[in-house]
Amino acid sequence: MKTLKFIAAIIAVITVSNLILAVNPKNGKDDNLAELVIGKLNNDVQLTDSQKIILKERFNAFVSKMDNADKKSTEKDKFNSKKQASDEYEIVLDSILSTNQKEQLSIKIAEREKTTK
Repeated sequence: MKTLKFIAAIIAVITVSNLILAVNPKNGKDDNLAELVIGKLNNDVQLTDSQKIILKERFNAFVSKMDNADKKSTEKDKFNSKKQASDEYEIVLDSILSTNQKEQLSIKIAEREKTTK
Protein backbone atom coordinates (compact mmCIF):
# COMPACT_ATOMS: atom_id res chain seq x y z
CA MET A 1 0.00 0.00 0.00
CA LYS A 2 2.87 2.41 0.79
CA THR A 3 4.43 1.62 -2.57
CA LEU A 4 1.19 2.43 -4.38
CA LYS A 5 0.92 5.78 -2.60
CA PHE A 6 4.56 6.54 -3.36
CA ILE A 7 4.11 5.78 -7.07
CA ALA A 8 0.93 7.86 -7.18
CA ALA A 9 2.76 10.77 -5.55
CA ILE A 10 5.60 10.58 -8.09
CA ILE A 11 3.13 10.51 -10.97
CA ALA A 12 1.30 13.51 -9.50
CA VAL A 13 4.54 15.49 -9.16
CA ILE A 14 5.56 14.71 -12.74
CA THR A 15 2.12 15.63 -14.07
CA VAL A 16 2.01 18.94 -12.19
CA SER A 17 5.54 19.90 -13.27
CA ASN A 18 4.67 19.16 -16.91
CA LEU A 19 1.54 21.30 -16.65
CA ILE A 20 3.45 24.17 -15.11
CA LEU A 21 6.04 24.08 -17.88
CA ALA A 22 3.32 23.89 -20.52
CA VAL A 23 1.34 26.80 -19.09
CA ASN A 24 4.32 29.02 -18.27
CA PRO A 25 6.99 28.32 -20.90
CA LYS A 26 10.39 29.93 -20.50
CA ASN A 27 13.72 29.93 -22.31
CA GLY A 28 12.73 31.80 -25.46
CA LYS A 29 9.28 30.34 -25.82
CA ASP A 30 7.77 33.83 -25.47
CA ASP A 31 9.46 34.73 -28.75
CA ASN A 32 7.79 31.73 -30.36
CA LEU A 33 4.44 32.88 -29.04
CA ALA A 34 5.11 36.40 -30.31
CA GLU A 35 6.00 34.99 -33.72
CA LEU A 36 2.74 33.03 -33.82
CA VAL A 37 0.62 36.03 -32.85
CA ILE A 38 2.40 38.36 -35.28
CA GLY A 39 2.21 35.72 -38.02
CA LYS A 40 -1.55 35.43 -37.57
CA LEU A 41 -1.95 39.20 -37.59
CA ASN A 42 0.30 39.40 -40.67
CA ASN A 43 -1.97 36.94 -42.48
CA ASP A 44 -4.88 39.26 -41.77
CA VAL A 45 -3.39 42.68 -42.55
CA GLN A 46 0.08 42.33 -44.17
CA LEU A 47 2.38 43.98 -41.66
CA THR A 48 5.57 45.78 -42.64
CA ASP A 49 8.91 44.61 -41.22
CA SER A 50 9.12 47.62 -38.90
CA GLN A 51 5.59 46.93 -37.61
CA LYS A 52 6.56 43.32 -36.91
CA ILE A 53 9.62 44.38 -34.91
CA ILE A 54 7.68 46.90 -32.81
CA LEU A 55 4.81 44.49 -32.22
CA LYS A 56 7.19 41.71 -31.18
CA GLU A 57 8.80 43.98 -28.59
CA ARG A 58 5.43 45.21 -27.31
CA PHE A 59 3.95 41.70 -27.26
CA ASN A 60 6.87 40.41 -25.19
CA ALA A 61 6.37 43.34 -22.79
CA PHE A 62 2.66 42.47 -22.67
CA VAL A 63 3.43 38.83 -21.81
CA SER A 64 5.83 39.97 -19.09
CA LYS A 65 3.19 42.26 -17.57
CA MET A 66 0.64 39.44 -17.66
CA ASP A 67 3.09 37.15 -15.85
CA ASN A 68 3.73 39.84 -13.24
CA ALA A 69 -0.02 40.35 -12.82
CA ASP A 70 -0.35 36.69 -11.83
CA LYS A 71 1.97 37.37 -8.91
CA LYS A 72 -0.38 39.94 -7.37
CA SER A 73 -1.94 38.97 -4.07
CA THR A 74 -5.60 39.74 -4.71
CA GLU A 75 -7.82 38.82 -7.63
CA LYS A 76 -8.84 42.44 -8.06
CA ASP A 77 -5.20 43.53 -8.38
CA LYS A 78 -4.56 40.70 -10.86
CA PHE A 79 -7.56 41.70 -12.94
CA ASN A 80 -6.65 45.40 -12.93
CA SER A 81 -3.04 44.69 -13.89
CA LYS A 82 -4.08 42.37 -16.72
CA LYS A 83 -6.65 44.87 -17.96
CA GLN A 84 -4.06 47.63 -17.96
CA ALA A 85 -1.57 45.44 -19.87
CA SER A 86 -4.24 44.53 -22.42
CA ASP A 87 -5.31 48.15 -22.86
CA GLU A 88 -1.71 49.27 -23.36
CA TYR A 89 -1.12 46.56 -25.99
CA GLU A 90 -4.32 47.52 -27.83
CA ILE A 91 -3.25 51.19 -27.85
CA VAL A 92 0.12 50.24 -29.35
CA LEU A 93 -1.55 48.01 -31.92
CA ASP A 94 -4.00 50.78 -32.80
CA SER A 95 -1.21 53.35 -33.16
CA ILE A 96 0.92 51.08 -35.39
CA LEU A 97 -1.72 49.89 -37.83
CA SER A 98 -2.71 52.08 -40.76
CA THR A 99 -6.34 52.96 -41.41
CA ASN A 100 -6.49 50.38 -44.21
CA GLN A 101 -5.01 47.69 -41.95
CA LYS A 102 -7.51 48.51 -39.21
CA GLU A 103 -10.38 48.13 -41.69
CA GLN A 104 -8.99 44.80 -42.94
CA LEU A 105 -8.63 43.57 -39.37
CA SER A 106 -12.18 44.56 -38.42
CA ILE A 107 -13.48 42.71 -41.51
CA LYS A 108 -11.52 39.58 -40.54
CA ILE A 109 -12.80 39.76 -36.96
CA ALA A 110 -16.39 40.13 -38.19
CA GLU A 111 -15.92 37.12 -40.50
CA ARG A 112 -14.61 35.03 -37.61
CA GLU A 113 -17.52 36.04 -35.41
CA LYS A 114 -19.98 34.93 -38.10
CA THR A 115 -18.34 31.51 -38.42
CA THR A 116 -18.33 30.89 -34.67
CA LYS A 117 -22.04 31.65 -34.28
